[in-house]
Amino acid sequence: MSNILFEIFRAIEAKRLALKMVADSRRIHGHGHKITMKAEHHLELCSEYRVGVKSQSARVCFQALRYEDYDNICVVKGSIEEPRRVSNEKLLRVASVI
Repeated sequence: MSNILFEIFRAIEAKRLALKMVADSRRIHGHGHKITMKAEHHLELCSEYRVGVKSQSARVCFQALRYEDYDNICVVKGSIEEPRRVSNEKLLRVASVI
């Protein structure tokens, strides 16, 4: 269910549910179990708060870090590629559309 919330851009709800899933999985299966590790990986994805930034040719995925200037500017890090290479990512300030 958390993955569905994440896919429809309901990141906060997805993260809250993922936190509960991780806690339950650790309690039931233990820390090293593959289901627990899968839940922890999903929680990491939900915690990134990915946003799309429209460029001239396509929509590019970035990680939203914070808002500035009374929520008019969004500070993002990226662009995010799979597999992710954080060393190639840059901080950008883009106009926010809320």
